[in-house]
Amino acid sequence: MQKKIIHIKPQSKSKLASLDILKGIAIIMIIIVHNRHFLMKNMDGLRQLINFGQMGCQIFFLVSGTALCYSWTSQLKKSKEKNIFAQYITFIKNRYLRLAPGFLIILFINLLLNIILMDICKYSPGYVMSRSVKGILLNVFFLHGLSKEFINEVFPGGWYIGTAFILYIIFPFLFSICKMVYERFKALVLMIPFALLIFDRIFNGIVSSKTSFELYPDNNSFMYYLFTNHLPGFCLGIVMYFIISSPKFDTLFCNLAVRLLTTFFAILTGLFSVKMYLTNISVNKHNYAFVYIPFIFSLCIFFAALVMISLERSNKLKINNKSNLFNLIISFISDCGKKSYGMYLTHSFVSWYGIKAVITEINKLNYDYNDLLLYILFLIPSVFIIYVMGTYMELFLNKIRKS
Repeated sequence: MQKKIIHIKPQSKSKLASLDILKGIAIIMIIIVHNRHFLMKNMDGLRQLINFGQMGCQIFFLVSGTALCYSWTSQLKKSKEKNIFAQYITFIKNRYLRLAPGFLIILFINLLLNIILMDICKYSPGYVMSRSVKGILLNVFFLHGLSKEFINEVFPGGWYIGTAFILYIIFPFLFSICKMVYERFKALVLMIPFALLIFDRIFNGIVSSKTSFELYPDNNSFMYYLFTNHLPGFCLGIVMYFIISSPKFDTLFCNLAVRLLTTFFAILTGLFSVKMYLTNISVNKHNYAFVYIPFIFSLCIFFAALVMISLERSNKLKINNKSNLFNLIISFISDCGKKSYGMYLTHSFVSWYGIKAVITEINKLNYDYNDLLLYILFLIPSVFIIYVMGTYMELFLNKIRKS
């Protein structure tokens, strides 16, 4: 008997303003963690919770997985090119050209700042970049995500782009696998991210044992940054595309019990990921905790996103409504999401260079400050400054894209 093929009717990306909110939360989380580099005298107690802001990258990976589905399917639909390999090359080229101009401009500015501050002014900047020609070239072509030496040494927070671009290269193949599984065994598509998690754990175990734990997924290590460690969360974003594109999604999630249960799972996985993070952030137990933590937090965002999208589609989550303080904050966070790439590119000038300069001057006065209080005082102004910088960066990049 011939199996029934399920045809997916994609929803318009413009209807998923919830994804902008998630990206806004993600970039603010990244600012939260990067702001503390020169402000915190120690990282004891609850101060460790600030470091959890690094999980903002997991939100970006998951949202990217979903957003790329719309870009890829739209490209396939609009293009007259029938050769799938040519379609793939066009997709990768477009991804590169979308990211590269801003990345290369900021990379050049960082290089110039490093030369001026270190070589001329004899002043150590907030971010000391590697000036290796090999490292710079790897970053220029977004291949640094495969380099242990240069994955995060040339561009502030640059590991994210290096890892993301490799995931973009893999995306069309992963999308095809998920689509094939969904059309034939709908429920099994949910198992693919878990299968990738198992693969990543086995892969890390083999690499760790072969290198006597020299290459081990400690927090902020090469193996932690490596694309295999973020592939399961990225795949969750692809799976989410198939779920929200299903005609049954809106019917299922209009049920209050389903929303409450999904919200419960979001809270449960979120709290568990935080607890696991705080337990393992400063302890090397060789328990591969930082293989599991990114995925568990991705599950939290996955469940939260499903609820948010269902609320948005039922008009219960109004993104552009600024009638009260809560809605005004949501609107601002959503706008941060729209400007998130520009904010990511420029945030180092505040979080690294700016705060380092201010703290250096404060220390010259021998002033004994409360680091947590100073951190809190700096946080909101820095978010707004980075938001403005990101806005102008996006305007500039849009002009480049249109030219």
